[in-house]
Amino acid sequence: MQIIFEEIRRGFEGALAFLLNKPDAAERFDRSLTGFFYSFLAPLLALPIHLMTSSVEITLPDGTTGSAADMDLGFYVLRWITFPLLMLPLAILINRKAQVLSFIIGWNWSNLVIELISLVPVMVMASAAASLGLIQAVLLIVGLMLILYRWRVAKQLLQVNGWTASAMVLIDMAGTYLVIMAAGGLTPPTA
Repeated sequence: MQIIFEEIRRGFEGALAFLLNKPDAAERFDRSLTGFFYSFLAPLLALPIHLMTSSVEITLPDGTTGSAADMDLGFYVLRWITFPLLMLPLAILINRKAQVLSFIIGWNWSNLVIELISLVPVMVMASAAASLGLIQAVLLIVGLMLILYRWRVAKQLLQVNGWTASAMVLIDMAGTYLVIMAAGGLTPPTA
C-alpha cells in the first residue's frame, strides 16, 4: 500500500511541477512501465472531483438553472482512454515512440491537476454573485492556463518543438470534443 501512495505522491508532485513550470518536472514522475500503469490511478482519484463539478448547480444569465455538466461515467471513462490510445500511433508518426509512455504518464497525472483547477470556474459559475463578465474572464484565464500547461507537458515529455506540442494539445482538445459529441453532446442545463 505504501508503494501506491508513493506513486500517487510522485505523480501529483510531477504534475504540479509542470503547472509551476519547474525545470525538473519530468524527473519527478516514475517513467517506468510500472509508473505507466500506476498513472491510471489518476482517473480514479479525479473521479470524485469530476462528479462534484458535474453536479454543481449553476444559474444562467437568463435565470434557468441546471448542473454544470451533464456527463455520465461512460463519457468519463471514454475520455481517459481515447487520448492514450490515439497517442500510440501518433508517437510512431512523429518519431517519438520511445517517449510515448512518459508522455502518457504525465498526461494522466496532469489530468488530475486539471480536474482540480476546473473546480474554480465551476464554483464561480455556481456563485449567485458572479456576473457573466466575471464568469467569462475566469473561464478564459483558466482555459488559457490549462492549454499552456498541456503544451508544457507535451513539449517536455515528448521532447518535441513548440509547434508539435501545440498540435498534440489541439489533438487532445479535438479528441475531447469528439468524445463529448459521441456521448450525446453538450446539453444545456434544464430547469
